[in-house]
Amino acid sequence: MINIDLADIEKNLPHLDSFSNYWLFRANGGEFFTDFKLNEYIGISWNEITINQIKECNNSVNELKRLLYSLDKYKSKDKNVITNNSEELDLFKFLEDFDIPEISNSIPRKISNAASQLLRFVNDIKINDTVIVPSKNSETLLVGKVTGEPFEFNEEEKDINLLSTENSYKHSGYLKRIPVKWMGSFQRNDADAKLYKLIYSQHTINNANEYRNIINRALFDAYILDDSELHLTYHINKESGISGKALGQFVSCYSELYELLSNDSEMQVKINVQSPGPVESTAKKISWGLIAFTLLAIGTNTVYAGGKYSLKFGDCELTIDSNSFASEHRKNKETDLELKEKEKDNLAKREERAYNLAKELKVPVSELNLDLPKNAEKALQNSLNNDPEYKKSLEEQSKH
Repeated sequence: MINIDLADIEKNLPHLDSFSNYWLFRANGGEFFTDFKLNEYIGISWNEITINQIKECNNSVNELKRLLYSLDKYKSKDKNVITNNSEELDLFKFLEDFDIPEISNSIPRKISNAASQLLRFVNDIKINDTVIVPSKNSETLLVGKVTGEPFEFNEEEKDINLLSTENSYKHSGYLKRIPVKWMGSFQRNDADAKLYKLIYSQHTINNANEYRNIINRALFDAYILDDSELHLTYHINKESGISGKALGQFVSCYSELYELLSNDSEMQVKINVQSPGPVESTAKKISWGLIAFTLLAIGTNTVYAGGKYSLKFGDCELTIDSNSFASEHRKNKETDLELKEKEKDNLAKREERAYNLAKELKVPVSELNLDLPKNAEKALQNSLNNDPEYKKSLEEQSKH
């Protein structure tokens, strides 16, 4: 008997939440992408001003504008650092000559934008927020979790992950930083086209909350949301000519499989009609969603063919035979004796039908050239690798 611990699979899937904010954070056109990645931080320029000075502005854009203008960087000798526009140069001279930086509405846009971005960096980005950093040309997007508060980097120190050669990658030199633990990355072309609007926004920091589902799906094809929803994304790889019948059969049978097992209809399936493209399922009951996935994996993948499988979740157990449905069915240590024979028979029929559906799904999976969620497959494989009976079954298959 091969044992599969569904609780172990659940534990090994990424756990995300819908309460933290998502931010797209630029690395100066991708110039400092490698620096951010290797040294696990995001940073912002304007070293002339400190985090404490920004905080003392009490989240007031106008206060920070005036503070930025007062810096030596903006005095007349350095005006070309800011702009070559004659109208803006005249405005700076006017503000300086009359000593009235309080006319904040007249301060050039570059200072206004800088003030807004600095305040957002210091005050709005919180621990556990998600940040997305585009590479050069936004071809790759790096995704991570904020792990600490904004801090001042000591420029006399060396970045932690400096490569052996100083010029191997460019360092930002930013003193204001936020620590980040990177979770992974994905390619722009592999994500939903709706993400392009966010990617091509010009600000350094952009709120990306409305794109969180797209980002989550692009980064993880299997994850747990808010410890209450299982998200699985199946990938259609057929380049053209998708069979509507095959796609409809997959969605219908997969939904029915979940409903039979859980005796519940809270399974949502979202389809991107592009090909190749994703088919995402959301299950409100995590254990049953994992069972549905596991049955599908066993029923459609020849690697798992042969033998009996015991799918355990808490006190419950579902036992199946990959050749013919086993006589054993779900058992609950506390309530099994109280179940009426009719209820047990009904449960057995539902489970047998669910497994048969999983085997039927082999046809549309093959026709659509469908990939199962890699994160979920990896978690399933890890669970199997821990079971000695599974190793024996592999040895027996190799002999044949």
